[in-house]
Amino acid sequence: MLKVLYVHNALDIGGAQSVRYMLLKNLNSGLLDVSVCCLGKKGEFGEKIEGLGYKVEIFNRSFGLWDFSTTLALYRYIKKNDFDIIHSSLFYANYHSALAANWAKVPFLITEEHGEHSFHLKKRHIIYRAIGRYIVKKSNIIFCCSNFVKNGIQEVYNAKEEKTIVLRNPIEDKRQEITKSREAMRRELSIPVNAIVMGTVSTLYWIKNQRILIDALSQLKDYDIFLVMSGDGPLRDELTSYSLKIGVNSKIRFTGWRNDVADILNALDVFVLPSLSEGFPISLLEAMSIGLPCIATGVGGIGEIVEDGVTGLLIPPRSLDGLISALKRIIIDEKFRRELGSSARKYVSKYCNPSVYIKRVINLYVDSIART
Repeated sequence: MLKVLYVHNALDIGGAQSVRYMLLKNLNSGLLDVSVCCLGKKGEFGEKIEGLGYKVEIFNRSFGLWDFSTTLALYRYIKKNDFDIIHSSLFYANYHSALAANWAKVPFLITEEHGEHSFHLKKRHIIYRAIGRYIVKKSNIIFCCSNFVKNGIQEVYNAKEEKTIVLRNPIEDKRQEITKSREAMRRELSIPVNAIVMGTVSTLYWIKNQRILIDALSQLKDYDIFLVMSGDGPLRDELTSYSLKIGVNSKIRFTGWRNDVADILNALDVFVLPSLSEGFPISLLEAMSIGLPCIATGVGGIGEIVEDGVTGLLIPPRSLDGLISALKRIIIDEKFRRELGSSARKYVSKYCNPSVYIKRVINLYVDSIART
């Protein structure tokens, strides 16, 4: 049995953390001897992973570039447990894992990336570029959640084709997690049952560009339309103040982070992801699995998920006119709305099934170790 250590920066809310949770939830426990390590805080997904019966080793340390005491702690943990494979996720965990695994002479290192890396091409990011290339050099395999992420890793860090493997993020069928009716959820949110409801689920952060949703709401006053923002983050107060300033606060529901995301999604008529950059967004896949018509910006890996006019609608980033036009098309054409939602659900069921993802990961582990 292979001993595998999963290393994360922190196990709070996020796409990479969600992927790890889904893998462990659906993994046959007899296939691997699994350990999970968190350099920072345990977070919500850390709690959920422990709920599955796995032990999560929590370091509660900072994990920046110069936090070598964290690297040393990870090295000692790896050395003590004699792992066959280290599988880390996201830049800082990959950095500390590449150093510690090298020191401990671990047979196999897999690093995993989920986001954009082109900003590391800037002159002032030379140290990040150098570290990224070190991570790539020490990695036996690099998992990328989309071709967009893979291309970025190859361009910025000179990763070789044979090292970079695209593994689409898996997603469970969120319909199976619905516990409340659409009507009940809307009553809880104080939204009229017959209103049109658009919504999004994401961290309230600049790269997610949620302010454009508030602007769109202000331009759609001829419709009985509400906006639900599920999630939290550094821009919550700013977005709340802005909605008050332009007079649409009564039509917006800020829910914070919720454990009942499926129920929130079930209360929507349309899901919108207006991000400026994305790897292969879990929140979009969740909405598609519910069967929601989706509008998203054609950035990053989103174009690999959404076929415009078939599994959703693509709009240019920062385009308020494009967003309003897409929203009106979905609001007015009920038949088109249903067709988009149905096609989206079929896409997720076919290409993002957790069992397919797990089978491929296990095969890669076994084949890779056999070649070392």
